[in-house]
Amino acid sequence: LRKPMTSGVGTINFGLDKLLAGSALDISIIIAIVIAIIIFIMMEKTTFGYELKASGFNRNAAKYAGMNEKRNIILSMTIAGALSAAGACLWYLNNNNEFMWNTYSILPQEGFNGIPCALLASNNPIGVIFSALFLRYITKSGFNLAGYTSFNEYVPQLIIAVIIYFAGFSKLIFDFLNRRDVKKQIAIHKLDIRKKQDEKIKKEKEGK
Repeated sequence: LRKPMTSGVGTINFGLDKLLAGSALDISIIIAIVIAIIIFIMMEKTTFGYELKASGFNRNAAKYAGMNEKRNIILSMTIAGALSAAGACLWYLNNNNEFMWNTYSILPQEGFNGIPCALLASNNPIGVIFSALFLRYITKSGFNLAGYTSFNEYVPQLIIAVIIYFAGFSKLIFDFLNRRDVKKQIAIHKLDIRKKQDEKIKKEKEGK
């Protein structure tokens, strides 16, 4: 930890702020990337992560499979709260921020923006890294343009909203097509079974 501009402590920067002149880049971005990788490994490579996803998709099916769905739901909410707290801590410990009422009122907005960020990444922890950087780049660029030009500060939010809507609609269409393919395959399978049964009945009649 290091002493920030006014009072208290802050995260160290390791010279990362020199990569982008005038930025407040510090070790927080490395910590966030490490956390995202850990969550990805936990969700995709462990039994615990599989149980969390199964309970999220269908708690009744998870219970039927012998999983403790109530415990998994509580643990998933606990992990989500811990990740939110970690993000808030890294945000406040940045040397460019101080705990004031004006920054306190901004934090809920930043937390809410995590929802479209996860949606854009299709709930993939690794994808969240890139979607977060992408959305933040648009937001910060629009803020700077509004400060130095006649650019409307709400245009970046409109752009982000359009991107999120397109991402959501594309996922909706993709899921619809997948369900239609599954139904088609089930219908074909039932038809094959029916044909085999008819052939079996026909052979039995011919044998008699």
